[in-house]
Amino acid sequence: MTFYLDPNFQQPVPSNHLRVPVGTDVYVKVFTQATDWTVKMRVHTCYTKPTPTSPDHLRYNLIQNG
Repeated sequence: MTFYLDPNFQQPVPSNHLRVPVGTDVYVKVFTQATDWTVKMRVHTCYTKPTPTSPDHLRYNLIQNG
């Protein structure tokens, strides 16, 4: 997965950790090394936390159960 600031996937989010202001649109490019073009992928779960080491009770779900 890579994160971008534009829907054309031209402006990557510059950082090792995804840090953007609240309300910023972030576009996610999900890819695989599989060569079978009939494979379909779906992001099942995506969440954020204030810091990478924050406890799970501070987790905010962006996508849950697809």
